[in-house]
Amino acid sequence: MLRRLSTVASIAIIVVFVAVVVAVWIILRGVAAASHLADARADIALLRDDLVNGQPTEADLQRVEADARAAHAETHDPVWWAMSWLPPIHTVRGLTSATNELAENALPSVVSVGLTVEPSKLRVAPNKIALPPLQRAAPALSKAATALETARDDVAGLSSGWGVFGDIRDKALEQLTSLHGSIDDAARFARAGPAMLGADGERRFFVGIQNNAESRATGGLVSGWAIVTANHGRIRVTAHGNDGELQNFIPTRRKAVTSLPADYQDVYGNFLPANHWITSNLSPNFPDAARIWAKMWQAQTGQRIDGVFGVDPFALQAMLGAAGPVTVPGYAGVYDGTNLADYIESKEYVDFAGADPLTNDRRKNFIAEVSTAVIHKLLSGSGDPVAITKALGASAGAGHLALWAANSSEQAELSGTPLAGELPETAAPFAAVHVDNATASKLDYYLDRSFAYQAGQCAGDYRDSTITVRLTNQAPRHGLPPYVRTRGDRDFQGNGTVERVPQNRLFVYIHTTNGAALRRATLGGKTVQVTEGVEHGHPVFGLEVTLDPGQPETIRLRLIEPTTATGPAQTMVQPMARLQQTHVDVPICR
Repeated sequence: MLRRLSTVASIAIIVVFVAVVVAVWIILRGVAAASHLADARADIALLRDDLVNGQPTEADLQRVEADARAAHAETHDPVWWAMSWLPPIHTVRGLTSATNELAENALPSVVSVGLTVEPSKLRVAPNKIALPPLQRAAPALSKAATALETARDDVAGLSSGWGVFGDIRDKALEQLTSLHGSIDDAARFARAGPAMLGADGERRFFVGIQNNAESRATGGLVSGWAIVTANHGRIRVTAHGNDGELQNFIPTRRKAVTSLPADYQDVYGNFLPANHWITSNLSPNFPDAARIWAKMWQAQTGQRIDGVFGVDPFALQAMLGAAGPVTVPGYAGVYDGTNLADYIESKEYVDFAGADPLTNDRRKNFIAEVSTAVIHKLLSGSGDPVAITKALGASAGAGHLALWAANSSEQAELSGTPLAGELPETAAPFAAVHVDNATASKLDYYLDRSFAYQAGQCAGDYRDSTITVRLTNQAPRHGLPPYVRTRGDRDFQGNGTVERVPQNRLFVYIHTTNGAALRRATLGGKTVQVTEGVEHGHPVFGLEVTLDPGQPETIRLRLIEPTTATGPAQTMVQPMARLQQTHVDVPICR
């Protein structure tokens, strides 16, 4: 009996000893793997920065490959394989496998073409972009984007919440998501860019210059325009003008220039968006506005439009910050990366405050003239191409710059990128607010916005959610020029009246999660009726709000939304003069 107990004790001691050895082995190797993964992540960040700045990247790639191989080796021995059924072990092995795959298949493709598509190499003349390097780079960039997508999805599928390893997983996922977005955008541009830049013949683009001081959901009222052509990479401005030169700016057109989806018509149809420039971009979905602009221009001039840009004063200002200042013939002042937006949206109404036709024309012409001056500056060869590219990318990411292509295959490449300006069709939780000026005033320069989206836990088929929008008209009560405080909605002859108190009136549209239903809408704590519709799968609720100076108004929607809406919550922020304060607190349902 004692001998049997002794044997059992010996076996137990051996088992415990082996377990301790295995645990120590896993911990030591895991710590080493975590260190190599951290180094690889830093190496990848450096490689990305060097690519963007046109610096050599071969040494960066070698360091990434070495650290990735080392991390992979630490976690793919027999002991780690045998214990891979444990979730933390599985997560760490998955991370090292994804990093190694990234180093072996994705990054070499990027490095092989990185310097050939660096902005300073592509700009071969002040107003010309070399197209063959883009065309040659497309396959390698596409391969890299696919490999990055696979690595990102593999990491996203790994379980989290395992202390330091869970933190490593989350950081790796964040980096992979960002890197995939950048490389995928580059691959899309390499595939579609040459054709859009006239590789097969001249392309013509309409540029809608939007003024955020009079809000529209895509940014602002179309206050100016330009026509830009691209032919075998050479870019020129062929015409430009102000909104008064756009036919039917005063609403007289009786026939829509294009048909619109039934859902779109249900929400915005009363404003005849396909009939009039002034109501053409009430929806936040830029491709819809762009199609209308292209068809309106063709109906007006007979010219076919191959693509449409939407740009606002903040994008123009960012371009000047990278390319250098401009002056405008016939106007005083030097405009640069610090003052252009403020001048267009506020100060010009003081400088051109008179009501006589000459003053009015000079004010209207300024936005078109200065916008064209900015484009010419970019096409002059001035400025650092890398800085200009970064400025354009940042403007697109913030919604101040958008592009649509008439060609469906080219538009498919743009779709899903920040440049597309799309209202996303997503099954994830979603909420966003957009406003459209209802008075023809320029008071939205002074509009403060805060937006909060909160939802309950994921128990059951539905959960409660709340969207809170707070709008404040911060316009000063005294001293504003008459044109800024016009109330066009009170004069049905189209002349507008000038209010002593700068009171602002807005159409407010709130888009929500696919499948959400409204329980109650309140304005200032009191129940209100709202319009209801659907746009790109999102229930959308609309109401009118009048804002007295300094008196905030709060809109609150209480909803139920399906817990089948999975993944992180998404939103879309309208580009305006003042930044929106945004708060999202929505637990992820899986």
